[in-house]
Amino acid sequence: MNTLKARMGYTLLEILIVVILLAILTTWALNSWSSLVGNARQKTMVNDYHTLFSFARWQAASISGIVTICPLNHSNRCTDDWSLPVQVFADMDRDGRPDDGIYRTMPSPGDYITVRSRTADTGYLRFSANGMVHGRTGGLILCTRGATTELVYVAVNKGGRFRAEYDRDGDGQIITASGDALSC
Repeated sequence: MNTLKARMGYTLLEILIVVILLAILTTWALNSWSSLVGNARQKTMVNDYHTLFSFARWQAASISGIVTICPLNHSNRCTDDWSLPVQVFADMDRDGRPDDGIYRTMPSPGDYITVRSRTADTGYLRFSANGMVHGRTGGLILCTRGATTELVYVAVNKGGRFRAEYDRDGDGQIITASGDALSC
């Protein structure tokens, strides 16, 4: 007698294999998505700072005076806390306070990016009427959680030009032209 019955389901082993494969694929997809989101956030922040520095440089030339970029504290004075919103304003008397209002504000970076300044503890960058940096040059260190390259150094040279340096080798450091090692 032929007692072959039609197979009516899946074995426990088959279900277990499918669940394991789905778990592996989901983990891989979430990690890839997280990197994509981190990279997009980082690129957006670098572009936003580039736009802000370019605007401040242009504004200084337009008003033929000094323009400052910095976060402002509760008493409307420049502070070195770059987790706050960053403002661009005329600062003819160079006191680190807006003279006649704020030209532009960039929102705070949020929880996903940490920003530290390299401004010799002044907390600000300034442009003069000729478009060059007024006083010391400086930059910002951006550390983005979840990005492929977490560390980015955005700097403004004496001529007022912006550049972004990425940690391309993935060692968690950027060595500046002066030999300083920057890290998150």
